[in-house]
Amino acid sequence: MLRRVLIGLAAAASLAGCGLGAGKGTSDVSLTVTRGFGSHTVATVNEKHTAGSETVMRMLERSFKVDTRYGGGFVQAINGIAGDASRHDWFYYVNGVQAPQGAATTSVHKGDHIWWDLHDWTATNSVPAVVGSFPEPFLHGSGGRRYPTTLECGAGMSTICSQVASQMHSVGVPAASQAIGTG
Repeated sequence: MLRRVLIGLAAAASLAGCGLGAGKGTSDVSLTVTRGFGSHTVATVNEKHTAGSETVMRMLERSFKVDTRYGGGFVQAINGIAGDASRHDWFYYVNGVQAPQGAATTSVHKGDHIWWDLHDWTATNSVPAVVGSFPEPFLHGSGGRRYPTTLECGAGMSTICSQVASQMHSVGVPAASQAIGTG
């Protein structure tokens, strides 16, 4: 009997380091809530460290009072500011890219800049990327994966292309340059 208990304890101890649990977490994440395509800031939260199981929805709910609808799949209100029947709804972006899935299934990664915005979607129901988020997504990527950046420069544009490359490098984005059509 004692032998079985000792074997069981040894097995449990060996499994402790096998990836069970939330993981080590991540760092330097920001969450901004605005209205009207960013024209009115509601609040901003900066977190030096987040849990390994952190999702966009969990972080939002930890930082704000959140009301959901459709079984928790959509945000209806943040701090009492709600969408309405006139086609104002909450949308979120991670590193300047509109999320392709629900906030409850989107993991938070190191350096992520999460932006929730309540806006009118009658002009367009999709805004796939936000120029105002520069240097994102070039700096931290999307879904925890950083993609290569290549500047393709037209003939006679080497000076301006060098300036853009210099600006990209100054904010920490490695960017290669090449002539259009040579890559």
